[in-house]
Amino acid sequence: NNRNDLDPKHKNIVNILVKVCHATDAETLLFDMMDLYQNDKNVDHRPNTASFINLINAWKDSGSPDAPKRSIELLELLSEIYRAELSQQNNVMDIKPDHRVYSAVQNVWVRSKEKHKAKQTQNLLLKLIALRESTGDEDFEPRLRQWNNVLNACVYTRGNQDERNEAMKILVETFNMMRNSSGVDANHVTYAMFIKGCARLMPVGEKRDAVIENVFRKCCTEGYVSEFVFDTLVASSSQALCRKVMGGDVDNDDGVQIPEQWTRNA
Repeated sequence: NNRNDLDPKHKNIVNILVKVCHATDAETLLFDMMDLYQNDKNVDHRPNTASFINLINAWKDSGSPDAPKRSIELLELLSEIYRAELSQQNNVMDIKPDHRVYSAVQNVWVRSKEKHKAKQTQNLLLKLIALRESTGDEDFEPRLRQWNNVLNACVYTRGNQDERNEAMKILVETFNMMRNSSGVDANHVTYAMFIKGCARLMPVGEKRDAVIENVFRKCCTEGYVSEFVFDTLVASSSQALCRKVMGGDVDNDDGVQIPEQWTRNA
């Protein structure tokens, strides 16, 4: 259809089309909406936050090697629109590059095969934190999902030892920042992803076991030992470490009795 056929009443339909279209077609559709808005200043033609999130998700699902780059460019574009509209004192509540948008971009990087995706997802988290601090706007406050996205990117980092070491460094930095943050608490997924990250990024040995043991004991103290955490521990650790922290064999017929205190918040 011609861009002039986009009636303001069809804005929600456009958002649905962006969600289901191929990424490049969806992007063309969104840019048509932007051109319409620039020409007539009808706010009903202005793409909203949902439009950009749906388009970013379309790139994530496309499998294209261009997806990470395009997601960053779309975030930057949305941020430019937001600042321009804000400077003109227009209503910007539905065009804000909030934590949901940053999470969508992070997920594109997590899904990608980019070698430095851990660093990119961490940079997005840090940028969101900086926005929250500079504006005081709670819509820029990182949620647990954005923190865990960084850990997830670390876990699935591939590459040489230097690249894996970088991911391990980011894993530890992010985990420690989260634990020291007053705005978010770790959950069972956080602990499971950290343990899995240690197993994937560190060489087998006493140092790895020591790090995993330390984090697992923190998890026990905070009551987040879910089935996910337990299964991750078993898959990621030596039998000797599992026996040590669990007080016995984890593969016996009687099973392992996990203290209720360890699971109280899971």
